[in-house]
Amino acid sequence: MIRMVLLFGLMMGLISCAAIEKRQNAYKTTDQDRPLVDEKYRLSTDREKLEELRKEVPPEKKKENDEIAFALSLMSEMKTKPSDVRSKFDTALRKKREIFQKDLNKEREVFTRAERKERDQFLKSQDADRKEFLKSKVTKEQREDFFRNQDEKRRDFFANQREKRNDFESDMMERRKSFEDYARERSNEFNQEYRSYVKRFEEMEREKRKQKEQILKSSSVQKSSSQSSSGEMNSEVKSFLEELEEAHQRPATRLESGE
Repeated sequence: MIRMVLLFGLMMGLISCAAIEKRQNAYKTTDQDRPLVDEKYRLSTDREKLEELRKEVPPEKKKENDEIAFALSLMSEMKTKPSDVRSKFDTALRKKREIFQKDLNKEREVFTRAERKERDQFLKSQDADRKEFLKSKVTKEQREDFFRNQDEKRRDFFANQREKRNDFESDMMERRKSFEDYARERSNEFNQEYRSYVKRFEEMEREKRKQKEQILKSSSVQKSSSQSSSGEMNSEVKSFLEELEEAHQRPATRLESGE
């Protein structure tokens, strides 16, 4: 007898677990192809997909969607300060996060309005049924059955609404986690490239300073050499002029006949 009770309990437990495993999120779409992160929230540089999405996008939005590609292209050009590259990437990612959060908030508002409307309609329906029932003369048993049925319907309705709400919150949490995982992955990839870019940029700047110093040094040597040559020439000219002046001041020597 005890064995049969245990076997029965085990079977019921397995059936319950199977039912739980088969239950799907009542809010989440049944579309199995839905990506973890929607394309509009991705920092994608895939030209083909991006152009497909850009067909009906205003010019200003196209510019925002290309910010990440622009920021990454700056790292290949080696013309922009690392701090500016970092700023552009952070700005692009922040804007994607803002769009994502705005869409989630809008979806939450739509869900809450639909939930409230469904609840109001149900309560009004129950109130109308109750008023209609009380218009006629009924027995005690009929009255008890009616209100018991109403209580059961009310409990089932609110239990169903709680289940929908839980599924909605679960879906929101899953999508938010997927986006944050995606953002963290993109940030890690960017940081890896960014560190390499900073190193290359600093080396390039050091080389520029070194070349500039060499040019200045060479220019200084040439200037010094030119000044030295000019000084020697001026000294020779001065000596010649002095000798010429002495010759002019020396008294002339009379030449005798026959000399």
